[in-house]
Amino acid sequence: MGLITGTIIKLKRLSFIRKICLAIIALNMVLALGANIIANDKPLYCNCDGHSLWPAWEDYLSWFYSDHQQHLTDYTHCTRVIMPLIPFHSTSIDPASSGYSAPLKKSSTVGATHWLGTDALGRDVLAGLIHGARFVWILGLLSTIIAAIPGIGLGMLIGYWQNKRLKWSVGQILILLIWWSLALYEAMVLSWHFDGVSFGLMLLSLLIVWSLTSKIFFRSFQIIGPKIFVPVDHVVMRGIDVFESFPKMFLLMGLMVVMTRPSVFMLSVMVAIIRWTLFVQVARAETLKERVANYVISAENINLPWWKILIKHIWPNIKSSLLVTAIFSFSAAILVEASLSFIGLGLRIEVVTWGSLLNAGRQYMPGWWLSLFPGLAIFSLLLSLNWLFIDRSKLAGQYEKS
Repeated sequence: MGLITGTIIKLKRLSFIRKICLAIIALNMVLALGANIIANDKPLYCNCDGHSLWPAWEDYLSWFYSDHQQHLTDYTHCTRVIMPLIPFHSTSIDPASSGYSAPLKKSSTVGATHWLGTDALGRDVLAGLIHGARFVWILGLLSTIIAAIPGIGLGMLIGYWQNKRLKWSVGQILILLIWWSLALYEAMVLSWHFDGVSFGLMLLSLLIVWSLTSKIFFRSFQIIGPKIFVPVDHVVMRGIDVFESFPKMFLLMGLMVVMTRPSVFMLSVMVAIIRWTLFVQVARAETLKERVANYVISAENINLPWWKILIKHIWPNIKSSLLVTAIFSFSAAILVEASLSFIGLGLRIEVVTWGSLLNAGRQYMPGWWLSLFPGLAIFSLLLSLNWLFIDRSKLAGQYEKS
């Protein structure tokens, strides 16, 4: 109860504009989670031959069981049919409304209204916006998490170690370079044979095995060659400078052409590839600022391990800045997907996203509803995310380099 009361008090203290922003974000999350029961051409409930069925709800099972199939596709003979609020799916094709139907046109086949019109195939734009919100959140969260975990970890390490804290032998440096070069090659091979969650699990297994085996070999080669200071900060930051010199959008477009219509997971990985450097830079800068603080110096004087200093002392003081960075990265991921889909390099053609709707509006200029409503959805969500955290970013001294 104390947590709920505290949350209510904090919400009451928000300004009117921030309450609106929070409501827009909450609405998008509700639409993303409840898309199957808000906009679907399958009934929420129906009674067929004395059996109660929940077809729209069963769509959620496909998230966990890819081979799940429903037994019925035609529900016209069923009784007590309860349809969703919008009786169209994002992939549903209405032949009577094909060829770019304007908003508020009623479908002659279903008897429902296309409130925001249809595209060239007769797919409902409002249903596309609702189901597109799911891909927005999946892509934004996945790409941010994938970019943040290695980026924050590497940034904190190089910020704490810098150039004269890490001492390795020449043999250790060589075996580390060779071992992880092989790991990168294996990851590229896996990307050609697996996709989606399967690729993620295989990559995670590869990283765990490679980390354990490299640790064994790493210790075995510590007596080969003299020990030297490893300038990890200099090496990583110069590598990031080289990476940042490439135009990110062109790099991403090249990856998209090679992958030829990737899945949501692979697109999230590609977006994370161009966003991870921001987390490294911010985490490094904040760690450099905290490592000269008295509490860190005191922890070092009592010989506290470096990983405990990073996790227990430095991390709690820099996580606010990194949270703001994550919000900016989430917003950037949405814009990247919309930009790629706008030029026809996004997800698979049958997947309806906000960016693909903008692309349909580009192909048919008189269809103003295909550009206006997805554009407003992207604008309102990004503005709400940034406006809601604007004071926090000023407090943390955070800035975004894009």
